[in-house]
Amino acid sequence: MIDALEDNLVDRRDPQRVRHSLASQLRTVVLQRAMGWIDLSDTDTLRRDPLWQLACSGARGTTPLAQDRPSQATLSRLPSCLGHHDNIDTVHEGLLR
Repeated sequence: MIDALEDNLVDRRDPQRVRHSLASQLRTVVLQRAMGWIDLSDTDTLRRDPLWQLACSGARGTTPLAQDRPSQATLSRLPSCLGHHDNIDTVHEGLLR
């Protein structure tokens, strides 16, 4: 589902400054909620956990262990990006699929 959304989401951020793709952020938020970690303040605790890094990444093997996970501040900006008129239809359609 995340991969299908990623192909259609519009990321208006400056590409030179993007450290975490929208797909990476979505994976993190969806898994946090699925595991009962509703409050984004838990993000900093989770982002240093190796199992969490593997679960939230789209990469295979041990590559995710060398990648940072999005911070709480980054994830707190995700809803406004997804709610932008370029993305809202994509999110709705992706969730329905």
